[in-house]
Amino acid sequence: MSDRLVPCPCPFCCGKKVSRFVRRQHAARFSLVQADSSVPTPRPSSSTDTDRDYSLQQVDNNPEDPMDSTGEDCLQELAGNPGDQIGSASTDDSYGEDIDSGTEREDAGTDEDSRSDTEEHSGTEREDTVSDSSSSEVVFTAPVEQSQNWHFDPSLYDESDLARKPLYEGSSVTVLQAICEHMSWFTSHPGISKEALSDILHMQHHVILPKDNLLPDSYESALKTIEPFLLQPVVFHACQNDCILFTKDYATLKECPKCNAPRYKHGTLPFRKFVYLPLGPRIERIFGTKNLSQLVQSHSGADMPASDVMYDVQDSPTWRSAYSQQGIFKGDKRGISLGLCTDGVSPFSHRKVTYSMWPLMLTNLNLPRKVRCLFQNIILLGIIPANGTKEPHNISPYLELVVDELLYLSSRKLYDSYQQAPFTVKVNILIYILDYPGIGKVMSVTGSGSYSGCVWCDISGIYNKQMHKMIYLENRRYLPATSSLRQDAVNYPSKAIEKRPPPKLKSYEEMKAFHCSYENAKNTTQANTIASATGCKNSYSLMKLPAHDRVKQTVADAMHTVKDSVEHVFNLIIGKEYSENVRLAEVELKRGLEASTPILGKRSRKRPCGSTLYCLSSEQLVCADERAKNIVTPTHVDFIPGSVFTRSSHFKSHDWKQLVSQQILKYCLRGFLGDKQRHSLFAFLDATTRLLQPCHHQADVVALQEEMNLALALLERDFPASIQVITMHLMHHIAEGIEKFGPVYGTWMYPFERFNSWMCQRALNRAHPEITIMETYRVYEWCQYMALSGRMPESKNSINGQSSVYLNTGAVSSDFLTIMEQHYMHLLPNYNCCIMEYERAKRRAGAMRKKSVFPERAQWRPSGRDLSAVEKTLINGPQNSVMYQRRVTVIDDCTGRSVDYTAAECERSTKCCSSYVAVKDTNTSPRFGRIAKLFEHSFAGVRTQWAIMDEYLHPVQDSDSSLWRVTVSSQLPKRCVYLLERLSFPLVIAKDPATGELWFLTQH
Repeated sequence: MSDRLVPCPCPFCCGKKVSRFVRRQHAARFSLVQADSSVPTPRPSSSTDTDRDYSLQQVDNNPEDPMDSTGEDCLQELAGNPGDQIGSASTDDSYGEDIDSGTEREDAGTDEDSRSDTEEHSGTEREDTVSDSSSSEVVFTAPVEQSQNWHFDPSLYDESDLARKPLYEGSSVTVLQAICEHMSWFTSHPGISKEALSDILHMQHHVILPKDNLLPDSYESALKTIEPFLLQPVVFHACQNDCILFTKDYATLKECPKCNAPRYKHGTLPFRKFVYLPLGPRIERIFGTKNLSQLVQSHSGADMPASDVMYDVQDSPTWRSAYSQQGIFKGDKRGISLGLCTDGVSPFSHRKVTYSMWPLMLTNLNLPRKVRCLFQNIILLGIIPANGTKEPHNISPYLELVVDELLYLSSRKLYDSYQQAPFTVKVNILIYILDYPGIGKVMSVTGSGSYSGCVWCDISGIYNKQMHKMIYLENRRYLPATSSLRQDAVNYPSKAIEKRPPPKLKSYEEMKAFHCSYENAKNTTQANTIASATGCKNSYSLMKLPAHDRVKQTVADAMHTVKDSVEHVFNLIIGKEYSENVRLAEVELKRGLEASTPILGKRSRKRPCGSTLYCLSSEQLVCADERAKNIVTPTHVDFIPGSVFTRSSHFKSHDWKQLVSQQILKYCLRGFLGDKQRHSLFAFLDATTRLLQPCHHQADVVALQEEMNLALALLERDFPASIQVITMHLMHHIAEGIEKFGPVYGTWMYPFERFNSWMCQRALNRAHPEITIMETYRVYEWCQYMALSGRMPESKNSINGQSSVYLNTGAVSSDFLTIMEQHYMHLLPNYNCCIMEYERAKRRAGAMRKKSVFPERAQWRPSGRDLSAVEKTLINGPQNSVMYQRRVTVIDDCTGRSVDYTAAECERSTKCCSSYVAVKDTNTSPRFGRIAKLFEHSFAGVRTQWAIMDEYLHPVQDSDSSLWRVTVSSQLPKRCVYLLERLSFPLVIAKDPATGELWFLTQH
């Protein structure tokens, strides 16, 4: 092996021996001559960072280090114009160490699968997975006096050669657009390696495109070309125990002042680093781009219409308050509202490797929800590396960077290209989108499992010795004082009448005092006592923000809360969470809910584990699974019917949400469990379904809160106390979050979870996965900006309108045409006027006894004038010629998702059908049917979508589950025509082969 190593002259290696493959990659990246084994003579660095954008002050821990000057020269060489777009930067020794230790690989005879496997799972990585040429080790100080020249230059995108020159003579695509398309494809597909992209670029440049084309022929050359457009990261040294970042007053220290841990492994190589992508350049780039500046100002602010319907956080009272004249933005719509999210991610969980990194993510709440909820528009600030294999001990020092930048940005002058005037920008975090462990980590609270487990109200947990966990049994306190459930002293665990008022909501001022008390505690015992009683620990960085209020700015995360709550109940029902300890706990409570026999071993299909009041028997499990297998879902519902009750271990948050919101769980459990238990469970599922609606009326939120409070009190009465964990209690607070910030669709964590998945697929370096993620994200973020700003021929972020797949032309019956004509009379006022004029002339002719010779409408002409071309079309009326369609795709205005309607005659799958619908706006019982045909009709320049529906007669509502059903075997459906917009979105249905009934699980 050693005889295959050769010296590398690049600034990272400085003559060290590496594999030939690594040396070729270094040579290509730094444009070095292929191979002189001599080590280049280092030159002392003479550059400064006084002119660097965003006012970043360079740290010079070792002025004599030869790597600084060499790395700086190579970085500016990569940028094309030294010192023009990116400032000077010092390189990073740890990256070089990872490169040096890379394992040797053969250049030929390796297929793509083995190459990507080696690239992803080797303990040390080759050089091209690490891009440190743009990483600069700097301190973020951002003084106002050093930032006068910080501005976005749109001429780089509009007037540079890359943006103006065509890819080749006669091409409509510029060089910049072509590179962006290739880079967007590369960063969007994790299975594409850099070698594959280089091969494609080489083939297109030398074989497919004309000889005079300007397309780069490799990934490295393409990256060099766009480097001036990319965000420039900032690298900070961190304490081994996450106590501090070595910046500001700590910039020159060699060890941590709190734990005395050394800063460096050896020389200038630190133990831990944190790569940070500043927010400021991105905010300025938004306002420097006219259409994006207009987009972030398009919200209504405090001037909302009179409607009380909330579709998004922009319709919420908190939003109106923030943008009022007395709010934090002082009535300026240009103020940027952000949502902060962080969550622990294990990029190697599929390999069962423990590594918990924490990305710091933001979402721009000024963007419309249809754009904001796309995961590609998430703003990544940095990734906090794991501490060994565990999560970081403390994330407050990393959040302090975000706080300092937000405070600095709030006093910056920017230029608004939409209003064409400078202004002082205001940036603030409006909401913290965190799961419950994330709240504990960010806000420095005890969190779940503690005595004071709720961060919003004063409740007290009870430690159950039998179950070895903390439970919270205060659901009746949320009920009205006159509720009969408060008087029940038999069926509740407390065995007493509940006279206490609802729990008091915590205030931020009290919490700040508790944080200070914890920090000023005399000893550890006193500190632990304060934390247990109040739930508060150390102060945290976000408290420095002027408008910060932890209680008002955080909400219960609907995604994880609903998933955990439903999963607890579900696992109890199927016997997965029922144990001897749970049985003994219920025996002590003496409520009659315990199993009749002790549990001697693990659960088996032949022997039920718990009481049949709340646990399914083996036969019922099989029956429930058969019901789940016969469910039919439309294409826009992401759920695959199957064995739900025996194979639920692979379910994710989205699957649990679909089980509840699509009424699948309710349908499968009808007729099972005890009557009281089933009633309580269905009440809980119904309330949860309403919580998850994409829009809410403000007047209905209070009733929704009362409905959930009642459902949780019933669950406490009729189910074992083992399910009363903190996540079940948090269901009380979801409605409070809706009242403050609007529907959960605007604030839940699904976009962030999808972005976490994107990051995990880019973690190619086993030792430092954050490196390859941040390198790829810099390119990906720029590609998304290009698409969103309209600088690409076709933006992938655009929201498409209605689309159709056509079959053939045909004709409709006269009865359907009459119904369609009535619609056009309401839709087209001119058509209605023409018909009325014709009818008046016809009545006059009748009065004159000339009605028999009066012409038909198509041949009639008014006396005294000629009909215009438009009037001739109108007077002839709509024709029966139509264009039949296989599928029609529309966009849901609430969620921004595409929804497909499919004609029944064109459907092939029996498990996925998008033809079952209901008629909207009916005052009587619902009218259900199946779309037989879809067609498009044109009249007077107006195109409309219609559906011929086979309507089922006499639907019946089930008294147990409140679901609707029809018997399809004994009746012929009624065929009628409806305008497509009068029909609901395709429904989830279930077929019962035993009774021949068709169940409609959803109605809207």
